[in-house]
This record gives sequence, C-alpha cells and structure tokens, in this order.
Amino acid sequence: MARGSTAVAACGLAWLIGCTVAWAQDAADSPPLPEPPPATETTESAEPAAEGPTETVIDGATNVELVPHWQAGDVLRYKTRTQHERIEHGVVSVEWSADRDITIEVVEATDQGFRTNWTFGEATFRDRSGHVDLGIKLASRIMAGQPITIDLDARGTLQGIAQWEALREQLRAALDPAVEWLSASEDASEVAALKDQFESLLENQDAAQEVLLGSVKAFLTVYGETYTVGQPLEFERTTANPFGGDPFPIVEAIVMETYDPETGVAGLVWRQRMAPERTVEILRHVLDALSKRDDVKPELMDRVRAMWLQDDAVFRVDTKTGTVLAMKHRQGMRESRNVWKASTALAFLQTP
Repeated sequence: MARGSTAVAACGLAWLIGCTVAWAQDAADSPPLPEPPPATETTESAEPAAEGPTETVIDGATNVELVPHWQAGDVLRYKTRTQHERIEHGVVSVEWSADRDITIEVVEATDQGFRTNWTFGEATFRDRSGHVDLGIKLASRIMAGQPITIDLDARGTLQGIAQWEALREQLRAALDPAVEWLSASEDASEVAALKDQFESLLENQDAAQEVLLGSVKAFLTVYGETYTVGQPLEFERTTANPFGGDPFPIVEAIVMETYDPETGVAGLVWRQRMAPERTVEILRHVLDALSKRDDVKPELMDRVRAMWLQDDAVFRVDTKTGTVLAMKHRQGMRESRNVWKASTALAFLQTP
C-alpha cells in the first residue's frame, strides 16, 4: 500500500528530535481530526463504472476493496490549496497559501497496472506575512506544466517515476528560466544558492523522487487495501535514526469510517505516529547522548521535551470508480510556544 512520507525525514535538529518526541506522547494530546471534506459544487456526477468495488458482507461487517477502476484516456482534474502558518510566542510570523491545479491522465491501463501523467499547474500564492519560502516558489515554477510519468500497480500502489532521465533533463531545462523569474523580485544571491541545491538534488535520483512524489504519496494513501468498515488497519515500519542507533518505529492506521453501498462513496481517516513505548526507549538514548554534547544548550533539551507532531488525513472516495473526490492532509509541530502547521486540501473537478 502506498503511504505518505513521514515528516521524520525533514531536515534540522529540532525538527528531527521533535518528530521522535511528539508521537511518543499520549494519543489524547492530538487534536481531533476534521470531518472528511466534501467535494466542491463543481464536481460532476458520473455513471457507475462498469467494474465497481469488490464488496462482501461477513458476520454483518461490510468489506470494501479500494483500487482504481481506470481506463486509458481517463483524465482526473483537481483543485488544491496548501496553507502554511507559523506562530512564534503567540504571534503569527508566517502565513501564506497557494492554489494550483493537478491533472492526472491515465496513459496506459493493463492487468499489471497503470502508467499515469501527473501535471501540476502554476501556483498562485497569497502571502499575508511576506515569508513564503523561496525554495517552494522556485520548485513550483520549475514543476509547473511538467508532466511526471508515474507507474502504479493494479491496486494503485506507487511503483515510481518512469523515464527518470527524460524528466531530469526537462527539469534542468526549466531551472534557468525559473531562476531568472524569481531573481527579478528576490535576492539574487539567495536564488543562486537555491539553484545549486536544486541541481544537487537532481543528481540524487532517490532523493529527488522522494521530494517530487511527496504529494503523490499522500493522494495514493487509501489505495490497495480491503477495508472492513469501522475497523482500523494498522501497519508498522521504521524510519532511519538521524543520530545513529536503532531506527524509529512508525505506526500507521487507516479506517473506512463510512460507506454508502448505493453511491459507493466512502469516508476514510489516516494517521501516522511513532510507536510510543519503543520510541521513548530510543529517544532516551538520544537525549542522553545530546546532553553530553557541549553545543547542545539545556534550553534546547527543555524545548525538545515539549514538542508535539501531527500527521493525518481524511478522504472522500468514490469506490465505484476508485476516484478520490476530496482529501485534506494536515501536518504540524509544536515546539515550546512555537507552532508550525501545514495543510493541503484537494477537491475533484471532473470525472474520468
């Protein structure tokens, strides 16, 4: 099953430690999840697909298989809005949002899976604080209109980017015009440094694909499983410990909370967290090691212990076509009195 990437992989000492501490806290500390977002009024109705979901009833429980039922030539169009906010000591220091379109075209559909083209439109930024990250602006400009060919298996599980070398050359060709565009309104030396970072990223295929496929992984989270309505599925994996030693364990849970057999529309909730007991044990060793370092101040240790992290999403899906109708993905971190929050809402505009 394709899963969203964990925020633990983010860079920065405080962020890395915060991720390990946050999910070790009691689940009650996490805010409640929102209701699954509705599709927008522009969503068109569709005739049921010729091949719908596999649905069975066992001991009174409804089981629904959720996989894409797409054909070559199908096109799915979405509107997305991403919002970022940072609150420092009770004052909003960063607040901006970005709107863009996403188009998914099914190029090939076989018994083995799907070849799809994902095209991200130009982002429209609304900046209330004057602090939109320049790297995000540059990446958005480079990616705009560049089709990314992505392979999925028959169950909708991500297989990776196809034709990587061709895509890398397309992105390299788009880099200089994007740098020129951004330099017209921003500090040229900062933009030049970002260009170097982007060029280095493209030299590392694994790292580049991890960055490029971040939103794709979130979108595909619900596919590839048979759900028993009302019963969570849990998965365990690990992520590398940036300080060395044992990897951190991650627990992901996803549940189909609602399902309408007549319409085929289902509501799902996903959340990931650190496995509490094992994480606390690993974290204790990390904190002990940090406390012996001369460059780690005691105040940092106190801030680390107060950190909190969330990473969750809600979905509304048409199981008859296997189409995500709406999604809202939230991530956030609290460190002392500082809070960082990001959310991406996605709404379906056109049926396959």
